[in-house]
Parts: sequence; structure tokens; C-alpha cells
Amino acid sequence: MDSRRMIRLWIDDVRPAPQGWYWAHTSTEAILFFQNKLIDEVSFDHDSGDGDDFIRVALWLEEMACFNQYHRVKWNIHSANPVGREALRMALESADRYWNKHLIHSQQ
Repeated sequence: MDSRRMIRLWIDDVRPAPQGWYWAHTSTEAILFFQNKLIDEVSFDHDSGDGDDFIRVALWLEEMACFNQYHRVKWNIHSANPVGREALRMALESADRYWNKHLIHSQQ
């Protein structure tokens, strides 16, 4: 059994992170968390007050999954923006497909 502490990342520029979660306020900050910590679970907002949106993070994670450069993470979307939710969902489901593909190939 893995004894390391589960690390959760909350990506939102306004709503505070739930207790026990790291809080990334910007896309850049979120990607840095992924690069410096082994994130197990992530929850996404879509809109960011600084003119950015958090789809950039989901696309980065999709790319990492494509090239098998980051482990599978459990994800959730807490954004109220329906168009943003759909864009995030599409990128994250694509990441799931890549992770599944790598898992199947590693078991052969």
C-alpha cells in the first residue's frame, strides 16, 4: 500500500479550496503544482479573473497523458460555466483515454 499522503489540487481564482486541498489561483500556478508534486486528484473551475481560463491546465494534462509523462489523476469539474465545463470534460476524458491506452500496453 502507498503510504504517501494523497495530494489534491483545487484550481479556482475565487472560491477557496476545501480543507486539505492545495489551491492554485492561476493556470501557471496549477501547472507548477503538477510539475512539482504528484497530484492525485484535481478539481477544475473554468473561468479565471485574469483573462485566462483553466482549460490550459486540462490541455497540458491531456498532453502529459498522451506522452505517458504523468500518472492518472482523478478529476472533477466544479465550474458553473456550461461551455467551459464541456471543454474541460472533453480534454480530461481524452487524457483518460490516453492513460487507459498506456495501461493496456503496459499489461501486454
